Amino acid sequence: MVQSDISLMEETIKEKLEELQRDLDADVVRLALVETGWVEVELHYKNREHAVDVQEWCELNIKKSQWMRCGSHYVFKNKPDAGWFMLRWL
Repeated sequence: MVQSDISLMEETIKEKLEELQRDLDADVVRLALVETGWVEVELHYKNREHAVDVQEWCELNIKKSQWMRCGSHYVFKNKPDAGWFMLRWL
């Protein structure tokens, strides 16, 4: 392997490790919120556009500090918000 190939491989590994760390951090926060009473809803997306639609709906209809998305898991501080979300998207 030439040096540029090694550098590219090292950069790719670094990016993947950083992505994994962000995902793990988000999971820890999500689980901690659920432990403190937040409501968790898992949603299976139909396609990429569906995921964008759900994200936009949450941003428009629920205060940012009242919900969090972690992959296909959403957690809501208030049960009524979780219920509204489930009625709309499940």
